[in-house]
Amino acid sequence: MKNLFFLLTCLCTLSVVAQVTPPPPPPAPPVAPTAPTPPMPPQKTIIIEEKVTRKMQDGKVIQEDISREIKGDTTRIKIGGVEIIIKDENGKKTKKIIKEDGKEIEIEEEIGGEDGGVDIDMEDRKKDEKKTVKKLSNIKTRWGMVDLGVNTLMQEGSFNLQGDANALSLNYGKSLNWNLHLFKQRINLIDHKINFIYGMSFDFNNYNFSEPITLQRNTSPLAITFNDTIEYKKNKLYTSFLTVPMMLNFESNPRKSSRSFRVSAGGYAGLMLASRTKQCYKDDDGDLQTQISRDDFNLNKFRYGLAGQVGVGPINFWANYSLVPMFETNKGPSGADLYPLNMGITLIGF
Repeated sequence: MKNLFFLLTCLCTLSVVAQVTPPPPPPAPPVAPTAPTPPMPPQKTIIIEEKVTRKMQDGKVIQEDISREIKGDTTRIKIGGVEIIIKDENGKKTKKIIKEDGKEIEIEEEIGGEDGGVDIDMEDRKKDEKKTVKKLSNIKTRWGMVDLGVNTLMQEGSFNLQGDANALSLNYGKSLNWNLHLFKQRINLIDHKINFIYGMSFDFNNYNFSEPITLQRNTSPLAITFNDTIEYKKNKLYTSFLTVPMMLNFESNPRKSSRSFRVSAGGYAGLMLASRTKQCYKDDDGDLQTQISRDDFNLNKFRYGLAGQVGVGPINFWANYSLVPMFETNKGPSGADLYPLNMGITLIGF
């Protein structure tokens, strides 16, 4: 009897436990693979420039104009961790910027050619050309330059000739000088602003006398005769020299010579090549007569002196002053130590 009661008690206890304990959950179904995140649709940004123009009268706005201009558009495409930015500027130029893992790669190209090829953006090309610094040559050479000027004579620092030298007074309007430069060369010394200039030139000088004089050949000292009965159409002494100038030069703007201020100073040396006088007049019958006399007229064959130039842009003024008298010592007009001074203009800067 006791065993039967114990058995019934155990069965009742197991029944109660079975009712309290919930059944185990069913097994979870297999997890399906996650689909990849679709790319974001392209986002397009349009850049619009707006200009507002207002017309005022008595402090009040009486008219307002608004203009809008599309300057370009930008398209952004994002795929995962990569972002592509396409910029279309005026429908011509496309820039692509790719960002990946914090790194930025920029690709710039031209698209839209008729044949699918590459277009050239001339505006950007001009900008690149402007940024390019022109390299100046350390040696610059010019050929065949011409100087125009006037010949003068100085006596003791004055243009007023005294004593016997007064016979050689000049008509400055006809006493012309011109120089033909075979070449000129400029060598850079410091930053193309300080330079050394040298060259070689032919100097042609005309001394047109204002008095009716004649220089006599083969006389020492030089004999000068007057003839008031003749009215000379032309009465001049002509000389030519082979000259070598040497100067130091300062150039304020070597990259733009058309706007540059320049000054040069130095000296020159010359060797006389020829000399003669030429006289033109009408005889008693009204016929034009010309007389040419070839002689050295006791002129110094070798000459040296000071040279200088100053100018801005294409206009340059020059002057040459001889430190050697025009005539040999004690062989010119009595007591006349005359020093040639030539000055003029050059229309091409160097």
